Amino acid sequence: RDRIEPLLKWLHKNFPNVKTDNYRSWACLRPMTPNMMPVVRRSRNSKYYYHTGHGHLGWTLSAATAQQLTKLIQEDK
Repeated sequence: RDRIEPLLKWLHKNFPNVKTDNYRSWACLRPMTPNMMPVVRRSRNSKYYYHTGHGHLGWTLSAATAQQLTKLIQEDK
């Protein structure tokens, strides 16, 4: 609540017509593996691929792991 109140205050000040009586808060947490290493691999049935588990390092790691995923998919063609 301490983080949301200042945002609502700013919103009401700058956009007074926006209704906030039914908003939902969200912590913006991202899925993360216990050792913080993302999962980039093919599923058991090889129709699907996993590219997840980056957690808060998603912006930092996603470009490199996207390249790994692309290479994996191309190898399977």
